[in-house]
Amino acid sequence: MNIYQSTGERAIHIRTYERGVEGETLACGTGMVACALVHDQLTGCGSPVSVSVKGGDVLSIAFEREWQRRAIIM
Repeated sequence: MNIYQSTGERAIHIRTYERGVEGETLACGTGMVACALVHDQLTGCGSPVSVSVKGGDVLSIAFEREWQRRAIIM
């Protein structure tokens, strides 16, 4: 389970709890991407989103919306 908090227009901090570990983990790559995409959907912030985690890492998650990709191809 991932919980995120907005720390800026294109910046979030996430916390990750994993079943099996039964506690908070330092990072989760899949969770970072998922939270960045949810943040974009809720706020329309666009790409990239800076994601920080408890372990101290900060990643820049870049993405392309499918409708934008189609518009470019046409």
